[in-house]
Amino acid sequence: MRRGLTAFEVDTALPTVVAVVLHRQRTKAENGRKHGANVSIRVLSSEQGRTAISRMQSILMGGLAEQIAALNAEGQVLSDPEVWDGVLATEFRSSTWPDTARTLQQTAEALEELRQRVQGITTEIMAAGGNG
Repeated sequence: MRRGLTAFEVDTALPTVVAVVLHRQRTKAENGRKHGANVSIRVLSSEQGRTAISRMQSILMGGLAEQIAALNAEGQVLSDPEVWDGVLATEFRSSTWPDTARTLQQTAEALEELRQRVQGITTEIMAAGGNG
């Protein structure tokens, strides 16, 4: 029995997972508003919740975006045949890197959307008095 995912599987699935989660959140909220229903009447931000939000925001605002940008920059360097060339380097340049660069861009955009949503939700909960 296999346990866990490989790093490649996680990297490949991350943009899709983030996009699906964000889409489901938006759809649920929109459906609730359309039907005049309260999506949620409970407002709570426990100490554990505030700590998790703080950690998530640190990750999203900290090194993760910079690491994606740095990885993208290095991929661009390696895409230059004057820097790195050969049969496999040509394959990297023509197929591997373009697909990866697109995925990195989508991931960066999804993470930025997640950061904005988390910040907005946190602000709303705190304004509503959900301090635990």
